[in-house]
Amino acid sequence: MITQFGTLSASADTESGTRQLGRGKPVALLAYLAGSPGRRASRERLATLLWSEGSTDQARQNLRQTIWYIRRRLGPWLTTTDDFIELIPEVASDRDRFLAAVRDRRLSDAVTEYVGPFIPDFAAPGAAEFEEWADIERRRLRAIFTGCCDTLARQALGGGQFATAVEIARRSRDEAPMELGTWRLLLESLIASRDTVACLAEAEHLEAMLSANELEPDDATRSALRAARAAANGKGAARSSGDPNTPGAPRSHEDLSSLAPELIGRETEFRALLERWEGARESKGGAVLLSGVAGLGKSRLLADLHARLRASRAKAILIRANPGDRAVSGGFLAAISEVVAQRPGARAISSDSASVLVALAPALASVFPQARPDTASGEDALRRRVGALLDLLRAVSEESALALLIDDLHWIDPESRRVLEAVTARLEGGRVLMVVASRPPLEALGGFAALPRYELTRFD
Repeated sequence: MITQFGTLSASADTESGTRQLGRGKPVALLAYLAGSPGRRASRERLATLLWSEGSTDQARQNLRQTIWYIRRRLGPWLTTTDDFIELIPEVASDRDRFLAAVRDRRLSDAVTEYVGPFIPDFAAPGAAEFEEWADIERRRLRAIFTGCCDTLARQALGGGQFATAVEIARRSRDEAPMELGTWRLLLESLIASRDTVACLAEAEHLEAMLSANELEPDDATRSALRAARAAANGKGAARSSGDPNTPGAPRSHEDLSSLAPELIGRETEFRALLERWEGARESKGGAVLLSGVAGLGKSRLLADLHARLRASRAKAILIRANPGDRAVSGGFLAAISEVVAQRPGARAISSDSASVLVALAPALASVFPQARPDTASGEDALRRRVGALLDLLRAVSEESALALLIDDLHWIDPESRRVLEAVTARLEGGRVLMVVASRPPLEALGGFAALPRYELTRFD
Protein backbone atom coordinates (compact mmCIF):
# COMPACT_ATOMS: atom_id res chain seq x y z
CA MET A 1 0.00 0.00 0.00
CA ILE A 2 1.32 3.41 -0.98
CA THR A 3 0.05 6.26 1.16
CA GLN A 4 0.38 9.73 -0.37
CA PHE A 5 -2.34 11.88 1.25
CA GLY A 6 -1.14 13.64 4.38
CA THR A 7 2.18 11.80 4.35
CA LEU A 8 4.36 9.62 2.11
CA SER A 9 4.97 5.99 2.99
CA ALA A 10 4.68 2.44 1.71
CA SER A 11 3.93 -0.78 3.55
CA ALA A 12 3.71 -4.46 2.68
CA ASP A 13 2.80 -7.64 4.54
CA THR A 14 5.71 -10.07 4.23
CA GLU A 15 6.48 -13.45 5.78
CA SER A 16 8.42 -11.71 8.53
CA GLY A 17 5.59 -9.23 9.24
CA THR A 18 4.59 -5.80 8.03
CA ARG A 19 7.43 -3.79 6.56
CA GLN A 20 7.31 -0.08 5.92
CA LEU A 21 9.22 2.55 4.05
CA GLY A 22 9.07 6.11 5.28
CA ARG A 23 9.46 9.24 3.20
CA GLY A 24 12.52 9.24 0.99
CA LYS A 25 13.51 8.67 -2.60
CA PRO A 26 12.50 4.97 -2.71
CA VAL A 27 8.92 5.83 -1.76
CA ALA A 28 9.00 8.87 -4.04
CA LEU A 29 9.88 6.56 -6.92
CA LEU A 30 6.93 4.30 -6.06
CA ALA A 31 4.58 7.28 -5.79
CA TYR A 32 5.65 8.59 -9.18
CA LEU A 33 5.14 5.21 -10.81
CA ALA A 34 1.70 4.86 -9.18
CA GLY A 35 0.67 8.15 -10.77
CA SER A 36 2.21 7.53 -14.20
CA PRO A 37 0.26 6.24 -17.23
CA GLY A 38 0.37 2.46 -17.18
CA ARG A 39 2.28 2.65 -13.89
CA ARG A 40 5.57 2.68 -15.81
CA ALA A 41 8.37 5.08 -16.63
CA SER A 42 11.72 4.94 -18.37
CA ARG A 43 14.91 4.46 -16.41
CA GLU A 44 16.22 7.71 -17.89
CA ARG A 45 13.16 9.62 -16.68
CA LEU A 46 13.37 8.21 -13.15
CA ALA A 47 17.09 8.85 -12.87
CA THR A 48 16.64 12.49 -13.92
CA LEU A 49 13.60 12.89 -11.69
CA LEU A 50 15.32 11.94 -8.43
CA TRP A 51 19.09 12.16 -8.95
CA SER A 52 19.80 15.18 -11.10
CA GLU A 53 22.67 16.48 -8.95
CA GLY A 54 25.31 14.02 -10.18
CA SER A 55 26.45 12.38 -13.38
CA THR A 56 24.18 10.26 -15.54
CA ASP A 57 26.09 7.10 -14.63
CA GLN A 58 25.81 7.87 -10.94
CA ALA A 59 22.09 8.56 -11.28
CA ARG A 60 21.55 5.18 -12.99
CA GLN A 61 23.56 3.43 -10.28
CA ASN A 62 21.43 5.13 -7.59
CA LEU A 63 18.30 3.98 -9.41
CA ARG A 64 19.53 0.34 -9.52
CA GLN A 65 20.35 0.42 -5.81
CA THR A 66 16.92 1.90 -5.03
CA ILE A 67 15.14 -0.86 -6.99
CA TRP A 68 17.16 -3.50 -5.11
CA TYR A 69 16.30 -1.84 -1.78
CA ILE A 70 12.55 -1.69 -2.55
CA ARG A 71 12.49 -5.38 -3.52
CA ARG A 72 14.42 -6.34 -0.39
CA ARG A 73 12.11 -4.36 1.91
CA LEU A 74 8.70 -4.76 0.27
CA GLY A 75 8.93 -7.70 -2.10
CA PRO A 76 8.52 -7.97 -5.90
CA TRP A 77 6.63 -4.72 -6.39
CA LEU A 78 8.59 -3.75 -9.52
CA THR A 79 9.11 -5.37 -12.90
CA THR A 80 12.05 -4.13 -14.96
CA THR A 81 13.46 -4.20 -18.46
CA ASP A 82 16.56 -2.59 -19.88
CA ASP A 83 14.62 0.61 -20.53
CA PHE A 84 11.51 0.67 -18.30
CA ILE A 85 10.43 0.12 -14.71
CA GLU A 86 6.84 -0.77 -13.87
CA LEU A 87 4.84 -0.95 -10.63
CA ILE A 88 2.74 -4.11 -10.47
CA PRO A 89 -1.08 -3.65 -10.48
CA GLU A 90 -1.52 -5.45 -7.14
CA VAL A 91 0.04 -2.57 -5.22
CA ALA A 92 -2.77 -0.27 -4.02
CA SER A 93 -2.50 3.46 -3.40
CA ASP A 94 -4.78 5.92 -1.66
CA ARG A 95 -4.48 8.24 -4.65
CA ASP A 96 -5.94 5.55 -6.93
CA ARG A 97 -8.75 4.84 -4.48
CA PHE A 98 -9.56 8.54 -4.26
CA LEU A 99 -9.71 9.00 -8.03
CA ALA A 100 -11.73 5.80 -8.47
CA ALA A 101 -14.31 7.06 -5.97
CA VAL A 102 -14.52 10.38 -7.82
CA ARG A 103 -14.90 8.60 -11.15
CA ASP A 104 -17.69 6.41 -9.76
CA ARG A 105 -19.43 9.43 -8.18
CA ARG A 106 -18.89 8.02 -4.67
CA LEU A 107 -18.09 11.47 -3.41
CA SER A 108 -18.42 10.66 0.30
CA ASP A 109 -15.84 7.89 -0.12
CA ALA A 110 -13.57 10.26 -2.03
CA VAL A 111 -13.72 12.89 0.70
CA THR A 112 -13.03 10.22 3.33
CA GLU A 113 -10.03 8.94 1.36
CA TYR A 114 -8.50 12.42 1.10
CA VAL A 115 -6.96 12.86 4.56
CA GLY A 116 -4.52 15.64 3.73
CA PRO A 117 -2.43 17.22 0.96
CA PHE A 118 -0.79 14.96 -1.62
CA ILE A 119 2.88 14.25 -0.64
CA PRO A 120 3.24 17.29 1.61
CA ASP A 121 6.60 18.93 2.35
CA PHE A 122 8.83 16.58 0.35
CA ALA A 123 12.34 17.81 -0.30
CA ALA A 124 15.52 15.93 -1.24
CA PRO A 125 18.79 16.84 -3.00
CA GLY A 126 18.57 16.31 -6.75
CA ALA A 127 14.80 15.73 -6.68
CA ALA A 128 13.67 19.16 -7.89
CA GLU A 129 11.78 17.69 -10.86
CA PHE A 130 9.95 15.25 -8.59
CA GLU A 131 9.03 18.10 -6.23
CA GLU A 132 7.66 20.08 -9.19
CA TRP A 133 5.62 17.08 -10.34
CA ALA A 134 4.29 16.51 -6.82
CA ASP A 135 3.34 20.18 -6.50
CA ILE A 136 1.36 20.12 -9.76
CA GLU A 137 -0.37 16.88 -8.75
CA ARG A 138 -1.05 18.27 -5.27
CA ARG A 139 -2.88 21.28 -6.71
CA ARG A 140 -4.84 19.10 -9.14
CA LEU A 141 -5.98 16.64 -6.48
CA ARG A 142 -6.82 19.45 -4.07
CA ALA A 143 -9.04 21.05 -6.70
CA ILE A 144 -10.82 17.71 -7.23
CA PHE A 145 -11.29 17.36 -3.47
CA THR A 146 -12.76 20.83 -3.02
CA GLY A 147 -15.07 20.17 -5.97
CA CYS A 148 -16.33 17.02 -4.23
CA CYS A 149 -16.82 18.98 -1.02
CA ASP A 150 -18.78 21.67 -2.84
CA THR A 151 -21.13 19.09 -4.35
CA LEU A 152 -21.61 17.20 -1.08
CA ALA A 153 -22.15 20.36 0.96
CA ARG A 154 -24.76 21.64 -1.47
CA GLN A 155 -26.50 18.28 -1.42
CA ALA A 156 -26.57 18.51 2.39
CA LEU A 157 -27.92 22.06 2.21
CA GLY A 158 -30.59 20.87 -0.21
CA GLY A 159 -31.67 18.25 2.31
CA GLY A 160 -31.70 20.60 5.28
CA GLN A 161 -28.63 18.91 6.81
CA PHE A 162 -26.92 22.15 7.68
CA ALA A 163 -24.48 20.83 10.30
CA THR A 164 -23.19 18.29 7.78
CA ALA A 165 -22.80 21.01 5.17
CA VAL A 166 -20.84 23.18 7.62
CA GLU A 167 -18.52 20.30 8.51
CA ILE A 168 -17.76 19.53 4.86
CA ALA A 169 -17.39 23.20 3.92
CA ARG A 170 -15.03 23.89 6.81
CA ARG A 171 -12.84 20.97 5.82
CA SER A 172 -12.71 22.25 2.25
CA ARG A 173 -11.76 25.73 3.44
CA ASP A 174 -9.06 24.36 5.73
CA GLU A 175 -7.57 22.39 2.85
CA ALA A 176 -7.63 25.31 0.39
CA PRO A 177 -7.72 28.56 2.41
CA MET A 178 -6.49 30.65 -0.51
CA GLU A 179 -9.41 29.57 -2.70
CA LEU A 180 -12.18 32.09 -2.10
CA GLY A 181 -14.82 29.65 -3.31
CA THR A 182 -14.22 27.48 -0.24
CA TRP A 183 -14.81 30.49 2.02
CA ARG A 184 -18.04 31.35 0.23
CA LEU A 185 -19.28 27.78 0.64
CA LEU A 186 -18.49 27.89 4.37
CA LEU A 187 -20.24 31.23 4.88
CA GLU A 188 -23.29 30.05 2.93
CA SER A 189 -23.47 26.89 5.05
CA LEU A 190 -23.12 28.83 8.32
CA ILE A 191 -25.82 31.30 7.29
CA ALA A 192 -28.15 28.43 6.42
CA SER A 193 -27.44 26.76 9.78
CA ARG A 194 -28.13 30.07 11.58
CA ASP A 195 -24.88 29.77 13.55
CA THR A 196 -24.37 33.51 13.61
CA VAL A 197 -21.48 33.46 16.07
CA ALA A 198 -19.40 31.21 13.83
CA CYS A 199 -20.62 33.08 10.75
CA LEU A 200 -19.35 36.41 12.03
CA ALA A 201 -16.08 34.86 13.22
CA GLU A 202 -15.40 33.27 9.83
CA ALA A 203 -16.29 36.48 7.99
CA GLU A 204 -13.77 38.37 10.13
CA HIS A 205 -11.24 35.58 9.59
CA LEU A 206 -11.67 35.87 5.81
CA GLU A 207 -11.29 39.64 5.89
CA ALA A 208 -8.12 39.28 7.98
CA MET A 209 -6.70 36.74 5.54
CA LEU A 210 -7.42 39.00 2.57
CA SER A 211 -5.80 41.95 4.30
CA ALA A 212 -2.71 39.99 5.38
CA ASN A 213 -2.15 38.77 1.81
CA GLU A 214 -3.05 42.13 0.24
CA LEU A 215 -5.82 40.51 -1.81
CA GLU A 216 -8.99 42.09 -3.14
CA PRO A 217 -12.15 39.97 -2.85
CA ASP A 218 -14.15 39.37 -6.01
CA ASP A 219 -17.79 40.44 -6.29
CA ALA A 220 -19.11 37.04 -5.21
CA THR A 221 -16.96 37.08 -2.07
CA ARG A 222 -17.99 40.64 -1.21
CA SER A 223 -21.62 39.58 -1.54
CA ALA A 224 -21.00 36.57 0.72
CA LEU A 225 -19.39 38.79 3.35
CA ARG A 226 -22.34 41.19 3.26
CA ALA A 227 -24.76 38.28 3.63
CA ALA A 228 -22.76 36.91 6.56
CA ARG A 229 -22.82 40.23 8.40
CA ALA A 230 -26.53 40.66 7.68
CA ALA A 231 -27.15 37.20 9.11
CA ALA A 232 -25.06 37.98 12.18
CA ASN A 233 -27.15 41.11 12.71
CA GLY A 234 -30.35 39.07 12.52
CA LYS A 235 -31.51 40.65 9.26
CA GLY A 236 -33.41 38.94 6.51
CA ALA A 237 -36.72 37.93 8.10
CA ALA A 238 -39.80 40.05 8.64
CA ARG A 239 -39.98 40.90 12.35
CA SER A 240 -41.99 42.98 14.73
CA SER A 241 -41.65 43.98 18.33
CA GLY A 242 -44.07 43.88 21.18
CA ASP A 243 -46.70 41.35 22.16
CA PRO A 244 -47.08 38.68 19.44
CA ASN A 245 -50.85 38.70 20.00
CA THR A 246 -51.14 42.41 19.28
CA PRO A 247 -53.59 42.86 16.38
CA GLY A 248 -51.93 43.64 13.08
CA ALA A 249 -48.39 42.77 14.21
CA PRO A 250 -47.15 39.90 12.02
CA ARG A 251 -43.90 38.39 13.15
CA SER A 252 -41.33 35.94 11.91
CA HIS A 253 -41.04 32.53 13.48
CA GLU A 254 -37.24 32.46 13.60
CA ASP A 255 -34.77 34.98 12.31
CA LEU A 256 -31.24 34.25 11.23
CA SER A 257 -29.79 35.08 14.63
CA SER A 258 -31.12 31.95 16.34
CA LEU A 259 -29.54 28.54 16.64
CA ALA A 260 -31.52 25.40 15.81
CA PRO A 261 -30.85 21.66 15.78
CA GLU A 262 -30.50 19.69 12.56
CA LEU A 263 -33.65 19.25 10.49
CA ILE A 264 -34.59 15.59 10.80
CA GLY A 265 -37.43 13.72 9.10
CA ARG A 266 -38.56 16.50 6.73
CA GLU A 267 -35.78 16.24 4.17
CA THR A 268 -38.17 15.08 1.42
CA GLU A 269 -40.43 18.11 1.82
CA PHE A 270 -37.41 20.41 2.09
CA ARG A 271 -35.98 19.15 -1.20
CA ALA A 272 -39.38 19.42 -2.86
CA LEU A 273 -39.66 23.07 -1.83
CA LEU A 274 -36.16 23.79 -3.13
CA GLU A 275 -37.15 22.22 -6.45
CA ARG A 276 -40.18 24.54 -6.51
CA TRP A 277 -37.80 27.43 -5.91
CA GLU A 278 -35.62 26.39 -8.84
CA GLY A 279 -38.76 26.38 -10.94
CA ALA A 280 -39.54 29.95 -9.86
CA ARG A 281 -36.06 31.00 -10.93
CA GLU A 282 -36.89 29.67 -14.39
CA SER A 283 -40.21 31.56 -14.53
CA LYS A 284 -42.19 28.53 -13.38
CA GLY A 285 -43.36 29.99 -10.10
CA GLY A 286 -46.59 29.50 -8.25
CA ALA A 287 -47.92 28.75 -4.78
CA VAL A 288 -47.87 25.65 -2.58
CA LEU A 289 -49.43 24.72 0.75
CA LEU A 290 -47.80 23.11 3.79
CA SER A 291 -50.48 21.50 5.91
CA GLY A 292 -50.37 19.71 9.25
CA VAL A 293 -51.54 19.93 12.83
CA ALA A 294 -49.60 22.00 15.35
CA GLY A 295 -46.18 20.73 16.36
CA LEU A 296 -45.25 18.78 13.22
CA GLY A 297 -42.58 21.15 11.95
CA LYS A 298 -44.28 23.50 9.48
CA SER A 299 -42.72 26.60 11.02
CA ARG A 300 -39.32 24.95 11.32
CA LEU A 301 -39.44 23.84 7.69
CA LEU A 302 -40.26 27.37 6.53
CA ALA A 303 -37.55 28.85 8.74
CA ASP A 304 -34.94 26.45 7.36
CA LEU A 305 -36.06 27.11 3.79
CA HIS A 306 -35.81 30.85 4.42
CA ALA A 307 -32.32 30.46 5.91
CA ARG A 308 -31.20 28.30 2.98
CA LEU A 309 -32.43 30.79 0.39
CA ARG A 310 -30.94 33.76 2.24
CA ALA A 311 -27.62 31.90 2.49
CA SER A 312 -27.54 31.67 -1.30
CA ARG A 313 -28.30 35.42 -1.44
CA ALA A 314 -31.76 34.86 -2.91
CA LYS A 315 -34.71 37.19 -2.31
CA ALA A 316 -36.71 35.52 0.44
CA ILE A 317 -39.26 36.86 2.90
CA LEU A 318 -40.59 34.92 5.88
CA ILE A 319 -43.61 36.36 7.68
CA ARG A 320 -45.84 34.80 10.30
CA ALA A 321 -49.41 35.61 11.27
CA ASN A 322 -50.61 35.57 14.85
CA PRO A 323 -54.06 35.22 16.48
CA GLY A 324 -54.43 38.97 16.84
CA ASP A 325 -54.34 39.46 13.06
CA ARG A 326 -57.92 38.24 12.76
CA ALA A 327 -59.12 41.41 14.50
CA VAL A 328 -57.78 43.87 11.88
CA SER A 329 -59.36 43.74 8.43
CA GLY A 330 -56.60 43.81 5.81
CA GLY A 331 -53.91 44.12 8.49
CA PHE A 332 -51.90 41.10 7.44
CA LEU A 333 -52.10 42.12 3.79
CA ALA A 334 -50.77 45.57 4.75
CA ALA A 335 -47.86 43.98 6.62
CA ILE A 336 -46.91 41.84 3.61
CA SER A 337 -47.08 44.88 1.35
CA GLU A 338 -44.80 46.85 3.66
CA VAL A 339 -42.17 44.12 3.74
CA VAL A 340 -42.21 43.40 -0.01
CA ALA A 341 -42.18 47.11 -0.89
CA GLN A 342 -38.79 47.47 0.83
CA ARG A 343 -37.20 45.21 -1.77
CA PRO A 344 -35.31 46.53 -4.81
CA GLY A 345 -37.56 47.02 -7.82
CA ALA A 346 -40.69 47.93 -5.85
CA ARG A 347 -40.73 51.51 -7.15
CA ALA A 348 -41.32 50.21 -10.67
CA ILE A 349 -45.02 49.55 -9.96
CA SER A 350 -47.69 51.67 -11.60
CA SER A 351 -48.97 54.85 -9.96
CA ASP A 352 -52.41 53.26 -9.53
CA SER A 353 -50.88 50.30 -7.67
CA ALA A 354 -48.85 52.66 -5.50
CA SER A 355 -52.04 54.55 -4.57
CA VAL A 356 -53.79 51.30 -3.60
CA LEU A 357 -50.85 50.20 -1.44
CA VAL A 358 -50.55 53.55 0.32
CA ALA A 359 -54.27 53.41 1.15
CA LEU A 360 -53.77 49.89 2.50
CA ALA A 361 -50.58 50.66 4.44
CA PRO A 362 -50.07 54.40 5.07
CA ALA A 363 -46.43 53.76 6.08
CA LEU A 364 -45.71 53.12 2.40
CA ALA A 365 -46.09 56.83 1.70
CA SER A 366 -42.34 57.04 2.41
CA VAL A 367 -41.68 54.49 -0.36
CA PHE A 368 -44.14 56.00 -2.85
CA PRO A 369 -44.14 59.72 -1.93
CA GLN A 370 -46.02 60.80 -5.06
CA ALA A 371 -48.93 58.40 -4.51
CA ARG A 372 -52.30 59.58 -3.21
CA PRO A 373 -54.33 57.05 -1.20
CA ASP A 374 -56.87 55.21 -3.31
CA THR A 375 -60.49 55.89 -2.29
CA ALA A 376 -62.13 52.68 -3.60
CA SER A 377 -64.17 50.61 -1.14
CA GLY A 378 -65.99 47.31 -0.93
CA GLU A 379 -65.49 44.72 -3.66
CA ASP A 380 -63.81 47.26 -5.91
CA ALA A 381 -61.15 47.87 -3.24
CA LEU A 382 -60.52 44.12 -2.92
CA ARG A 383 -60.15 43.75 -6.67
CA ARG A 384 -57.72 46.68 -6.84
CA ARG A 385 -55.69 45.29 -3.95
CA VAL A 386 -55.28 41.99 -5.77
CA GLY A 387 -53.94 43.84 -8.82
CA ALA A 388 -51.66 46.07 -6.75
CA LEU A 389 -50.09 43.18 -4.82
CA LEU A 390 -49.54 41.23 -8.03
CA ASP A 391 -47.94 44.30 -9.59
CA LEU A 392 -45.66 44.67 -6.55
CA LEU A 393 -44.61 40.99 -6.54
CA ARG A 394 -43.86 41.04 -10.26
CA ALA A 395 -41.84 44.26 -9.99
CA VAL A 396 -39.72 42.92 -7.13
CA SER A 397 -39.13 39.60 -8.92
CA GLU A 398 -38.35 41.17 -12.30
CA GLU A 399 -34.56 40.81 -12.01
CA SER A 400 -34.41 37.80 -9.69
CA ALA A 401 -36.98 35.40 -8.28
CA LEU A 402 -38.73 36.04 -4.96
CA ALA A 403 -39.79 33.53 -2.30
CA LEU A 404 -42.65 34.68 -0.06
CA LEU A 405 -43.09 32.32 2.88
CA ILE A 406 -46.23 32.78 4.99
CA ASP A 407 -46.55 30.87 8.25
CA ASP A 408 -49.73 30.25 10.28
CA LEU A 409 -52.08 31.21 7.48
CA HIS A 410 -55.03 30.10 9.62
CA TRP A 411 -54.65 33.26 11.75
CA ILE A 412 -55.02 35.90 9.02
CA ASP A 413 -58.10 38.08 8.66
CA PRO A 414 -60.82 37.25 6.07
CA GLU A 415 -60.07 40.22 3.82
CA SER A 416 -56.36 39.42 3.61
CA ARG A 417 -57.24 35.79 2.95
CA ARG A 418 -59.49 36.68 0.01
CA VAL A 419 -56.84 38.87 -1.59
CA LEU A 420 -54.07 36.31 -1.11
CA GLU A 421 -56.28 33.55 -2.52
CA ALA A 422 -56.78 35.55 -5.69
CA VAL A 423 -53.06 36.39 -5.90
CA THR A 424 -51.91 32.77 -5.54
CA ALA A 425 -54.20 31.74 -8.39
CA ARG A 426 -52.29 34.10 -10.71
CA LEU A 427 -48.66 33.37 -9.79
CA GLU A 428 -48.25 30.41 -12.12
CA GLY A 429 -45.60 31.04 -14.76
CA GLY A 430 -43.97 33.94 -12.94
CA ARG A 431 -40.84 34.34 -10.83
CA VAL A 432 -42.54 34.27 -7.44
CA LEU A 433 -42.79 31.23 -5.20
CA MET A 434 -45.34 31.59 -2.40
CA VAL A 435 -45.34 28.93 0.30
CA VAL A 436 -48.15 29.11 2.84
CA ALA A 437 -48.36 26.95 5.97
CA SER A 438 -51.59 26.26 7.80
CA ARG A 439 -53.25 23.89 10.20
CA PRO A 440 -56.23 21.81 9.01
CA PRO A 441 -59.09 21.50 8.34
CA LEU A 442 -58.63 22.18 4.66
CA GLU A 443 -62.28 23.18 4.35
CA ALA A 444 -61.46 26.31 6.33
CA LEU A 445 -58.72 27.34 3.91
CA GLY A 446 -60.97 28.24 1.00
CA GLY A 447 -59.11 28.51 -2.28
CA PHE A 448 -55.78 27.67 -0.66
CA ALA A 449 -56.93 24.06 -0.29
CA ALA A 450 -56.71 23.68 -4.08
CA LEU A 451 -52.97 24.48 -4.14
CA PRO A 452 -50.35 21.77 -4.60
CA ARG A 453 -49.96 20.46 -1.07
CA TYR A 454 -47.31 18.88 1.15
CA GLU A 455 -49.04 17.38 4.14
CA LEU A 456 -46.87 16.78 7.22
CA THR A 457 -47.88 13.67 9.14
CA ARG A 458 -46.81 12.40 12.51
CA PHE A 459 -43.68 10.26 12.70
CA ASP A 460 -44.13 6.61 13.62
